[in-house]
Amino acid sequence: MASEPDRAELLKLYELALQEYRFQILLNWDRSKHALIFNGALLGAAAGLFRLGSGAPLLVSVIFAFVFVNSALGALGSRRGHSYYRATRAHKAAIERELGLAQRNLAIETTTGMREDHQPALRPRTRVARVARWGGRVTTYTESILWMIAATALVGVVTVLHPLL
Repeated sequence: MASEPDRAELLKLYELALQEYRFQILLNWDRSKHALIFNGALLGAAAGLFRLGSGAPLLVSVIFAFVFVNSALGALGSRRGHSYYRATRAHKAAIERELGLAQRNLAIETTTGMREDHQPALRPRTRVARVARWGGRVTTYTESILWMIAATALVGVVTVLHPLL
């Protein structure tokens, strides 16, 4: 049977947990940033080609379709990345409790979710409060923008192909 980790081991684990936490934040932001910039630029290019009346409606519709798929995958990837972030945050909180940081108000609690990890009574109880909290998350904003880009691209596909059908 494994023995309980001593304080030095817990501190090392805590340091690693913080590094993983930072990594997850940077990775998720980088993914989201690239998805937003790439899909936004491609959507603008497709819309510009359509507006100019380019003689290649099939190409324009393929670009719109690509933006639709890529934006949807970007939104789903953002959701998956957020689940990794939450798991990392929970691990960090468990180590903080084990070290006694939470009990001494020394735990890192910069976000609402982090505070709730240590103070479950702060979690929203009603559906309205949970929806309001969900609506205030950066991930929600990012995913919403990607879904709007996807919807706009889908409208672009239909708009370009409709006269051809």
